Amino acid sequence: MIKLSKSKYKIVYIGAGSYRFAIPCTMNILDFANDFNPIELWLVDIDDYSLSLMREVVWRMVQLHKKEIEIHSTVDRRIALPAADYVLISISVGIQKSEWIDIHIPLKFGIPQNTGDTVGPGGIFRGIRTIPVIVEILKDIEELCPNALVLNYTNPQGTTVLSTYQTAPNVQSVGLCHELFYLESKKFGKVLKYCKINTSTKKKFQILYGGLNFFLDN
Repeated sequence: MIKLSKSKYKIVYIGAGSYRFAIPCTMNILDFANDFNPIELWLVDIDDYSLSLMREVVWRMVQLHKKEIEIHSTVDRRIALPAADYVLISISVGIQKSEWIDIHIPLKFGIPQNTGDTVGPGGIFRGIRTIPVIVEILKDIEELCPNALVLNYTNPQGTTVLSTYQTAPNVQSVGLCHELFYLESKKFGKVLKYCKINTSTKKKFQILYGGLNFFLDN
């Protein structure tokens, strides 16, 4: 087992009102919580209603799995960030309505995109909306918790992480894709099915995978 140096770790999750990302990210946190240290988890989102719903969901997950996690929530990230050890970011500026525009406007001019969140016109649109917000978040991180490790799940991944380096070069930032991190992933599930591996049991899997992602629009 890895021995960590602190008695409690503080994790701040910005964009925690996202149903799509908050649940699997919380599953990851639950998986290692008691094996390492007690955790102070701060959920942050600008949408107070979505945040309250996800706080309830996360609280129930923690209670169900009997993990030693202290949960807080706020719409003001500056309240949550001081002394954070890890900062997770999964935001969608303009939410779903803007994401449809990213796809349908280029399609109107003969440019089809499946997702449109990484490169091409959709990735450019999303980057224009997202990067200014990421820049402001990184400025707060640099001021309030400069030693934190930033784990970015926000697209467009490449340009977003580049903006974190340019904004706060001394803050360690890593870009991640959550698609393969849990068994509910459709692509991952197809691979396991092809290998004739039964995923219906509670058995844990130890899987090592690697590759490049977000260099081409999927």
